[in-house]
Amino acid sequence: MGSDLMYLTYETKTGAICGQSTSLPPAYPGYSTIAVPISPDLDASYVDAGAIKSRIAIDWSTIAGDAWISVNDAAATIGFVMPTAVGVWRLRAVGKYRGELTLTIQTPAEVEATLVDQAKSEGERRRMLVMSPGGSKKTVYSLKQSEVDSWNDLGSTVATALAAFLGLSLIKQKRKFRFAMAEAAFRGEANPAAAIARFAAGSDAANAEAARIEAIEQAGVTAIKAATTIAAKRAAYTAINWNWSA
Repeated sequence: MGSDLMYLTYETKTGAICGQSTSLPPAYPGYSTIAVPISPDLDASYVDAGAIKSRIAIDWSTIAGDAWISVNDAAATIGFVMPTAVGVWRLRAVGKYRGELTLTIQTPAEVEATLVDQAKSEGERRRMLVMSPGGSKKTVYSLKQSEVDSWNDLGSTVATALAAFLGLSLIKQKRKFRFAMAEAAFRGEANPAAAIARFAAGSDAANAEAARIEAIEQAGVTAIKAATTIAAKRAAYTAINWNWSA
């Protein structure tokens, strides 16, 4: 053959091309050589009955009966069946098909840990939609809640609480209701009663939503842990209803 030829080396049983050379390579057991006038796309070709053909992307959900599959880099075999045992499986199609897949099969305990983590992460994400993410802001909200509690301790009605507030010295008023007094001053309000009411309403709404999400999350985690099979654990996770309300 002339020097303008390209020699392709391929695995005899699968046709998978594994090398090319401008000179005739030595013979190796299990491999053959074919001469072609041009360099083909090696990543997309295999040799079948002396002809170079395009390979087909394998469908891992329906593996063809004539597919040669290598498992964890072992020798490829035909008639492959998807593994079901626990472990990490690296699958590679050779020959007329091409494609790779990493399949991880977990134990029930591993699946449970993953699903519980996902449920808790989703709960946290949803809680953060109604709770402040900043450290200083959390401190401010905590101090405002303390002012609401202190105001409630002054009396059971707005009138009695306001009367008790007015009976405090100015220094005690500022120490107990610093945020409410600042907001009242900024808004031009005569006393902090309205500010306290706003603090309470905001806190109640946020805490109610956080409590709702927490209840859903905890019930979901309990259901996942109580399930005894992988399928049941996944079903328990899917069944978590984040839209539930009392």
